[in-house]
Amino acid sequence: MIDIERQKEAQELYELVVEGGNKFLRNARLFELSELRMQNPSFEELSRVFKQVSYIVASIVDDIDPTMAETAIDCSATMEKMAFAVQRDDKESLDRLVDQLEQLLSRPFTPTLPHDYQ
Repeated sequence: MIDIERQKEAQELYELVVEGGNKFLRNARLFELSELRMQNPSFEELSRVFKQVSYIVASIVDDIDPTMAETAIDCSATMEKMAFAVQRDDKESLDRLVDQLEQLLSRPFTPTLPHDYQ
């Protein structure tokens, strides 16, 4: 059984992925591709970090909260694809991925983990 402290850590890490996804959306909407390529840290660097974080979330909660695990991984995979679109100067793909990430982040999410620790 997973302990409450690990559940809390997973929830906090999940929230970081969601927060990062929202920042990706905001930047992709506000800036031109040329400006996005110049950001430091880059979309690519950030997407790698969020991918690692999402896998940590999944490793903690996959058996008890597969929705949280799947959403974290889906969001980070979409952020990674957004980074590739920025590198390739592919506005059409970026726009499609922005819509995809927005849908992922707007999914109603009810954690199945006990959340009385908040």
